[in-house]
Amino acid sequence: MKMAFRAAASLALLASTAATAPLVNLEQFGMPMCPMTSTWQYEFYNNCILHGTGIQQIVNYTNNIVGGTHGGPVTNTSWNSSFHGDVEIVADKYQLCAETLHPYEPSQAHSWIEFLSCLTGQDGIGICTLYAKGDVTKHAEKCALTSGLSWPSLQACAEGEQGAALFKASVFYTSDEQIKYDAPDIPVIRINGKIYKGLNAYSDIGERVCGAYTGAPPAGCGCHGNVSVPHKLP
Repeated sequence: MKMAFRAAASLALLASTAATAPLVNLEQFGMPMCPMTSTWQYEFYNNCILHGTGIQQIVNYTNNIVGGTHGGPVTNTSWNSSFHGDVEIVADKYQLCAETLHPYEPSQAHSWIEFLSCLTGQDGIGICTLYAKGDVTKHAEKCALTSGLSWPSLQACAEGEQGAALFKASVFYTSDEQIKYDAPDIPVIRINGKIYKGLNAYSDIGERVCGAYTGAPPAGCGCHGNVSVPHKLP
């Protein structure tokens, strides 16, 4: 009887530990109009969040912006600029506002990450061609509707003081973390403090996230295949 009680208590403790284990922090540092950033976002959402097993329940994914015209770090005079120009800052603000207004919920399969994936465009590289004035905003509106986000709230954030403040805070966070975004060491992700760069950032995402979880990972935990190396630009 005592052994059975101890066994049941141990199982309950294990279940409790698994249920309360902290989420795995997966941070991405990038530029939305860089194909190495956009394809990683597209593939992560589709292969890991949408079609993966257990990833959405255990990961806390955050998106951080690389500012400046040379891939960081930034200063008080260079932070409000971007490698791909002002149009990229527009995309930066829509991404950050989507994350802020609609934070990721582990229990939901669809979230602001779906908006990011949609914004990247076809095969994750469509955003790299949206250089005409207003293109990013028009595309963002379509993606908000597709993803179930409030377009009026999202647009007000991205075009107002909140979006500007989020952008500034994000680029300085990336800079303070000493992240340098420069080929061939792109994209850049960090999983529970460990940085992966370049093509290595596309490898074994499911195994790395599931392995970093301190609780009992969900059965079959993993992505649907590896996150793919980016497609070539047309």
